[in-house]
Amino acid sequence: MQDDRTKVMLAFKKGQFRYLVATDVAARGIDIDDISLVINFDVPETNETYVHRIGRTGRQGKCGLAITFITPGESEFADEIAEFTGVELLEKRFPSDDELIQARSAFDEKLQGQPELKEDKGTKLSQEILKIHINAGKKTKMRPADVVGTICSIEGITAEDIGVISIRDISTFVEILNNKGEMVLRELQSRTIKGRQRKVTRAVPR
Repeated sequence: MQDDRTKVMLAFKKGQFRYLVATDVAARGIDIDDISLVINFDVPETNETYVHRIGRTGRQGKCGLAITFITPGESEFADEIAEFTGVELLEKRFPSDDELIQARSAFDEKLQGQPELKEDKGTKLSQEILKIHINAGKKTKMRPADVVGTICSIEGITAEDIGVISIRDISTFVEILNNKGEMVLRELQSRTIKGRQRKVTRAVPR
């Protein structure tokens, strides 16, 4: 079940389909950029749930719209939400049949078009990372500070360009970020680490 949810979320995140219908449980942990519209089919049971739902759109200064279907008997819940969020909710009447018919053609036309696929940020990030291997580790008393100090002595490199450092008995693995891996790998061929020349190579993926 969890695997199915993950596959669906990944497909939605990549833009393989435009619309996602989800329960509150299924929607937990959705972290997707550029969601332009959230529709609440019913009024959330709590104010916090409402904020959680509509927080999926309009992120990071971008525009977004949240619509909630409310029956006449649920108006008090809308008032509670407005008071809780400090935002005035704009009330709109349900469109007439004629208005729905006019809008239907544009909606059907959009459905016929292919959604624009989005680049997977994780893939892009992995392309910007190069993991290197240093043939020294705990047995030679290698410390993260030794690695960071040497790498940061390279012109154009800062601590922000260094990712995870893993020191093992006779090996040290370092992630170099921001597409600077090749430069670091090249420079470390002629630099000493902890007072000695070390063999530095690309880490072999496992």
